Amino acid sequence: MVAKSVWGPAVWYLFHTLAFKIKNDKFNEMKNSLLDFFVLISANLPCPECAEHAQQETRNLDKSKITNKKELCTYFFNFHNKVNARTKKKIFTMEEYIAKYNKAVTRNVISNFFITMSKSDHNVKLMINSFYKSNAVSSLKKWIIQNASKFIP
Repeated sequence: MVAKSVWGPAVWYLFHTLAFKIKNDKFNEMKNSLLDFFVLISANLPCPECAEHAQQETRNLDKSKITNKKELCTYFFNFHNKVNARTKKKIFTMEEYIAKYNKAVTRNVISNFFITMSKSDHNVKLMINSFYKSNAVSSLKKWIIQNASKFIP
């Protein structure tokens, strides 16, 4: 299995960057499909335990309470810090979050995500999980191609 230390940052960078870089005037149009992909990817993480934790978090997601880009970014900021607290990693401040993702280059983050998530698992159980992950990633790739202009490069 690809190490969490490899795929984890790629997934978090994708989630945060898409939330941070969605164009303000496209937010309402894109919100539901963007959140649907976050839920789909969360359910197909390479680590079954991580996927279960992420699914528990996304089950509590009330899309109607996220009405703008700032609230979406705050949701992911809080979600990530909750995971970091559980895994005893650094808790980020909002200032660190803004500084980090303001510098993100959307196409590079997306490319890194696809490269990272395309790496194969060789254990049979993980290969089945990999099949579902591959389908989720393929769907996301098509969606990103169709909607790339709605994000800040």
